[in-house]
Amino acid sequence: MNKTERFQTLLQKIVSQPGVYIMKNAAGTILYIGKARNLRKRVRQYFGKSHDKRWFIEHLKELVHDIETITTENESEALLLESTLIKKHHPLFNIYFRDDKSYQKMALTTSEKYPRLLLTRQVKEDRNRYFGPYVAQGNIKDLYRFIQKNFPLRKCSNNTFKNRRRPCLYYEMEQCLAPCCHPVSRATYGEIIDEVTSILEGRFSQLRKKLDKRMWEAAEEASFEKASRYKNLIQALDVIAEKQNVDLLQNIPRGTYHFWNYAKKEQFMQIQNFIFSEGRLIASQSFHYDNVYEEPAESLISF
Repeated sequence: MNKTERFQTLLQKIVSQPGVYIMKNAAGTILYIGKARNLRKRVRQYFGKSHDKRWFIEHLKELVHDIETITTENESEALLLESTLIKKHHPLFNIYFRDDKSYQKMALTTSEKYPRLLLTRQVKEDRNRYFGPYVAQGNIKDLYRFIQKNFPLRKCSNNTFKNRRRPCLYYEMEQCLAPCCHPVSRATYGEIIDEVTSILEGRFSQLRKKLDKRMWEAAEEASFEKASRYKNLIQALDVIAEKQNVDLLQNIPRGTYHFWNYAKKEQFMQIQNFIFSEGRLIASQSFHYDNVYEEPAESLISF
């Protein structure tokens, strides 16, 4: 089978949906990982007349032996999955993501006593927590502003924090607890960090339940202004929340999980393994067989 015939065979199994494509050589080594709004159309561009003009593509085409795909709900989810897979596997041809500066992220400075939330393009080897990347500038800025307005994390730099003698305007607007000037317990500040982390990890429903409970408690105590603030916060949270279908294990204890699925037609079978770590899809594996057992259960046991 020549290169053109092999590509046509590979293209037949690729769907016209958003997702991530994983190019491998004959030994199964991952060469390149990319995202696409339309997987079939994007992969075709590598080998068609209007092929990709980047310098390494000609070298890549000579080495590609197999192409696996993982479909997602939309291009935003494809971006997140692409970034996760690249960071895990470090494919040779993924120059673009090597310095990790292409998309903005958010950093929670958990290395500090009173953490801040920062916008960044770099992920450093430190004790801070990083979230993202985010596919559009508007998305990350809306989320960043929402958190800064509704969750009273400190806003100032370390230098300003050390030298401040009186609370700033954010304290007056109830957007900061002013730990620079007032005693704030670690438990109190830690609860805010947990809530912000819930948002950044996509656990919106969990936080929503907590806020809903506080709203009703305030209403029962006749603190209607406080209850109204919680109601407004819940409504804003509903607007900012976006379901991430590639993160399926939000309510399962942290760890690494393997999910298996199969498809069988006549004597052919494909077995798929999806690997999740810390609630996020990090890899997938495909296994193709022919002349399998009549009963799928027997084939799976054999596998």
